[in-house]
Amino acid sequence: MKVIFYATNSSSYDYKSIERSRLPLVLEEWKELALLHSEHEFFLVTTLPSPFLTDSLPVQKDNNSALTLLPNLTLKISAPLSAQEFAAFLLCLKPDICIAATFWVAPFDWLTINDAMVASVLKEKGIKTFCHSAQTGFICFNKYDTHLFLKQNNFKVPQTVYVNHQQYWTERPHKEIKQNVYKNYLFSLIEKMNYPVVIKDTAGLSSYSMEVAVSFKQAAAYLNSGRSSSDRIVEEFISGFQFGTEIYGSNGKYAVMPPFMFSVNKYGITSPKQCIKAGPVTSENFHLDELNETLLNLAKKMNFCGVAQVDLVFGKDGWQILEINPRLSGMTETYACCLSTTVPKLLYELAFDEFDFEEINSSKKMNFTMNLKLPLSDAQALRKMAALPFVKCIRQIHNAQARQEREKGYCELIFCAKSKMELEQNLEYLYKEFPDSTEESFLQTAKDLIQKAFD
Repeated sequence: MKVIFYATNSSSYDYKSIERSRLPLVLEEWKELALLHSEHEFFLVTTLPSPFLTDSLPVQKDNNSALTLLPNLTLKISAPLSAQEFAAFLLCLKPDICIAATFWVAPFDWLTINDAMVASVLKEKGIKTFCHSAQTGFICFNKYDTHLFLKQNNFKVPQTVYVNHQQYWTERPHKEIKQNVYKNYLFSLIEKMNYPVVIKDTAGLSSYSMEVAVSFKQAAAYLNSGRSSSDRIVEEFISGFQFGTEIYGSNGKYAVMPPFMFSVNKYGITSPKQCIKAGPVTSENFHLDELNETLLNLAKKMNFCGVAQVDLVFGKDGWQILEINPRLSGMTETYACCLSTTVPKLLYELAFDEFDFEEINSSKKMNFTMNLKLPLSDAQALRKMAALPFVKCIRQIHNAQARQEREKGYCELIFCAKSKMELEQNLEYLYKEFPDSTEESFLQTAKDLIQKAFD
């Protein structure tokens, strides 16, 4: 069979300013898959940066370039194209199956929709595809649409108020308006909410531009400020433990991965560039059977096809769903390490219905795993850390043009162990041997996660 893994991008990519590195190399893992399945001809067709299909190699500097990696594995780099043009590009290769390897991009997390539109064109031409639907991607793109879908289908979610930016300031072009009734009504709702609240952009990427307000006065001040320049949702903050998990499968056949516990910042929310993750969680204090049942129901309602990441909180009222991202993410790499596999193998097994759902649902063969966020490190330190037997993956993103320190990037390191004690020993070793690449302030946070996450 001719098998294509593909991913699109709707934004330009500045490879001169942004340096991406990963150990082991992404392409080495794709080579491993191609060698295991010599009966197939594989193509990786993508628009940059495509973190799950390729590395930062010189060939990527020219659009529409190609690189033969093995006799049965070819990488093709495409210029940014419309969904219809990209599908036509794939059709020229005469594929038997096309599998989406969707990633995220700033400022909007909407590439699931774009990859789904590519799949729709392919299906019209009789090509088999493995990809979430555009409808699924569209529901998850806007956080308020996600909230409404979850609430209408009886999933537990935090109380939320939607703020339409244009209507919030509708008096500006209408001088005759003396009272903005829309704004007054929203304030009557927001004032009655339990505080603190989290104020989010409805369509932004992850938790960037998120604001925490501890009082109605503070929430109103933020909404009235220039920092609130688009639609927002005001969401009650749920006190409890923050988690993330992934759901794998399609066509009603799904596996819910045991969750990972997330560290939080001083406001009690996860920070994309600082969050530490530990799992898979085994403590029965978190009612994992209830979570599994809830997310299996979610998978069927959303009709997932592939990999979907879910952010959750566990509080006094049990599990509540915060956000859904139907695409690949850092969590996918974390679970791949946890399962002693790779993202290419995981995608292949899901698309070809070779994934062992029963074994995953038992969670007995998973490694104890931690995902650490570290400061930017030099190439020598990265190689030394990657050479450690318990370190499974290191990914670093460095934006040389960023002015603020927090925007310059981060290093993400994933390591594993066979026991809770061994995981903590590995953590201690990292902090001892790489003091310039680790921060003491995160050590205790990571230790606390290990104690809370596992029995």
